[in-house]
Amino acid sequence: MIQLDACRCEDGFVLVADAHDLLDQHVWVTWVAGLWQHAEETQDPSFAPGEPLVLDPEQDNPIGIWNGDHSLLGGYLDRWEAASMTPAHRVGLSLLEHVEEGSRTGLLIAVSREPIQLVGAPLDPAQLARHLRQLPRMPTRRPPTTDPIEAVWSMAGGGELITPEDISRRMVAALSEDGSRVLLDMLTRPYAERAALIGSVAQHADGEWLAGLLTDFEVDEVSRLTLVDALRRALEVE
Repeated sequence: MIQLDACRCEDGFVLVADAHDLLDQHVWVTWVAGLWQHAEETQDPSFAPGEPLVLDPEQDNPIGIWNGDHSLLGGYLDRWEAASMTPAHRVGLSLLEHVEEGSRTGLLIAVSREPIQLVGAPLDPAQLARHLRQLPRMPTRRPPTTDPIEAVWSMAGGGELITPEDISRRMVAALSEDGSRVLLDMLTRPYAERAALIGSVAQHADGEWLAGLLTDFEVDEVSRLTLVDALRRALEVE
């Protein structure tokens, strides 16, 4: 059995070791592929964070991901990852879940040659947010959204945002009044709540850059206050 340090968070567990250290122990993390095809099965508590999983070859898919007693198929290991694995027995452990409207729509797992035992390792909010940002991007099959906050995410493109004023101007310009209020609420919450929200944003397929930007605001108080001021002024005008 492998013992791994992990921090408990709202959506499950985050491994403290970096990817290189994990690979030295033949462990890596990945999102379950095809979860949407087994939406009913994956709502079972046996797929909840902290639960052991079984990896087993399937007839039409390289590796199926089952619950611990091999009674429910939850999805598959990505074909590329399965093809790159050396022949060896593998087991899994559910780490993080992504939940929408009460249903589990994403599942991050650890894959290992041996069963994994998690050992509690508390992190401060900023450390936790950094670890969440380093996780693989969650796959999505959902169509693009017109949510006002995600409209800001789409601004990233390939250009660079240079100054706090430029960042604030472009973000405010892309937001509706409702979107401005949501972002203002995020930026003015207590530090611990802001860090937890950044971690949640980072789990969206198109939210990684925004999580990075908000994390930068956490270490640059001037930039955060500049954006807060811009949002407040915009809302006063409206």
